[in-house]
Amino acid sequence: MARWEGGRMFCMIASFNFNLENFASLEAAERHYVEYHVPLARRLPGLRQYVIGRAVDFGPSVADRHRAALLAFDDADALRAAYRSDVGRELRADEKQLIADAVVVFMEAQQILPT
Repeated sequence: MARWEGGRMFCMIASFNFNLENFASLEAAERHYVEYHVPLARRLPGLRQYVIGRAVDFGPSVADRHRAALLAFDDADALRAAYRSDVGRELRADEKQLIADAVVVFMEAQQILPT
């Protein structure tokens, strides 16, 4: 795991559905996400941590989106620069075709574990 100065980082957390109007099936959208979108996002300059997964119901919480992702950068400027890069522009274009119903939260974070 990356070590940030003081354990501080800037995170973008997104939960989303796939835009199934642009894909033959949920399976086709999943395949595009895993085989194209995720490898592209991994190439974002300055990306320090990237976590993806399927949203799940757990206890009283009901998953109202299909997928979720967390992307961590050194700071907000690094995230902005990443999304303004050639890779970032390509990623945003793909997101317009792939993603629907996104809920995005930005967080100034501090890493607590591991110490």
